[in-house]
Amino acid sequence: MDRVNSTGQAMLKMRWNTVDVYSIEKRDADEEYFIKGEPLIKRTAEPVSLSEGLEVCTEWETKGHVVELRRVS
Repeated sequence: MDRVNSTGQAMLKMRWNTVDVYSIEKRDADEEYFIKGEPLIKRTAEPVSLSEGLEVCTEWETKGHVVELRRVS
């Protein structure tokens, strides 16, 4: 029974409860995405749920951005 509980606890630790969304405008294939000194821009004011973060990602991707999700908790 202990093994089952420890597995469940490990799964809870791996969950993505809240995330931040970052993006940068997509460039031509010849250009590098990350030019020195040009960081990704945070698109969420505060951490949001994973499902809300995915919605924000979709919004920015349709605007031609490359997006990144970063796990907060």
